[in-house]
Amino acid sequence: MSDQSLTTGVHRSLSSIGDTPLVVATLVGAIGLLVGLSLPWLQPDPARETIRLVYIPGMDAGFEVDATLVLLLLVAASVAAGLLRGRSRLTGAALVLTGVATIALPTYLLVDIYLAYGGEFIPDIGSFVTIASGLILLVTGLIVLGTGRSDR
Repeated sequence: MSDQSLTTGVHRSLSSIGDTPLVVATLVGAIGLLVGLSLPWLQPDPARETIRLVYIPGMDAGFEVDATLVLLLLVAASVAAGLLRGRSRLTGAALVLTGVATIALPTYLLVDIYLAYGGEFIPDIGSFVTIASGLILLVTGLIVLGTGRSDR
């Protein structure tokens, strides 16, 4: 099997994915992002003997982190692009950008807090839900980029 026929086969199988699964995946990613932002991102490490009495943004909800507004705007733009442009390269690029930002923000926050406090705080469920939603949006965006029509 040649590389050209393999590429054609993959493109054909991706283009056979209907719009409904992509819309559902986008909505699941967007709703997951909202749920992840409403859940706590950080918690004190219960395995530590002493726990600092300090409050860090993200311990109550991900919305406390200043940059979450950017995530909300990106996901709103991605959903709007999907509704207005359909399966286009613009929609795919918006979903990829949203997915990467949704993965990068909590990851950066967790690494920064971990290094600053020497491992006294560990990730909570909200950060995992947010990162998983980012992966859903990223994969959906890559599929749309691979199968979308070109914008002219």
